[in-house]
Amino acid sequence: MTILHKRKEEDIISDLIKGKYYKKDGNFKYLLKLYINSFTKEKLEKLKNEIDNLYIEINTLEKISIKQLLLNYLNLFKINYT
Repeated sequence: MTILHKRKEEDIISDLIKGKYYKKDGNFKYLLKLYINSFTKEKLEKLKNEIDNLYIEINTLEKISIKQLLLNYLNLFKINYT
């Protein structure tokens, strides 16, 4: 774990570039502006669960044909808007 406390922002950015982190809108503000509670055990477990659920959803969707997927969405639309 890299320590951020009492480091120059330019040094942190340099480390992010070396680590090939994703730039959003051409910068690292989304990482540099994180709240400290973003690093708690509970928050990390919640994020891991969300990732796991997304993988399950992706795997489920990959098993459905495009035709069936469109029919499912049309049925949902029909139920919600008629």
